Amino acid sequence: MTRTKLLIVFTSLGLVSYAGTTKDTCKSRYDEELKREIFTFVDNMPKYPGGEQELFKLFNKNFVYPKGQEEFQASIYISFVIEPDGSTTNINASSRMSHVEEPTLADKEAIRVFNLMKKWEAGQCDGKNVAVKLYFPIKF
Repeated sequence: MTRTKLLIVFTSLGLVSYAGTTKDTCKSRYDEELKREIFTFVDNMPKYPGGEQELFKLFNKNFVYPKGQEEFQASIYISFVIEPDGSTTNINASSRMSHVEEPTLADKEAIRVFNLMKKWEAGQCDGKNVAVKLYFPIKF
C-alpha cells in the first residue's frame, strides 16, 4: 500500500425523511436494518471535534491507496450513524464503480479510516441527544 496526498471533498447530507417527524426541524425514520429510529436531520447536527477541517486532516493523513489502485479516481459514498454518546457506528462505503455488491479495496480503506474518528458532539433534537445518520461523498 502506498500513501498519497488526497484532494477530497466532503459534503454532509441529511436525507429527506421517509416517515416520522418529531417536530418541524427534526426528521427521523425507522431503519429496517438497524431496527430502530434514526434521525436524518435534527436541530443541532452532529459536529466533529475541530470541525470539518480536522476530519479532512484525519482522512488525508490516514487514507492509503490500496496497492494497484493508486490511480483510483471516483467517489466513495460513506454512511454512518453518530450515536447519542457521540460514537460512530454502522460505517458503510460504496464506490459505485461497479455493480458488484462487495466493497472495493478503496471502500474498505475508507471504512478503516472512518473507524479512527474521535467521538463526535452528538446531534440533538429538542435538547436530547439522538442517533443521526450522516452521508459523506468523498471525491478523489
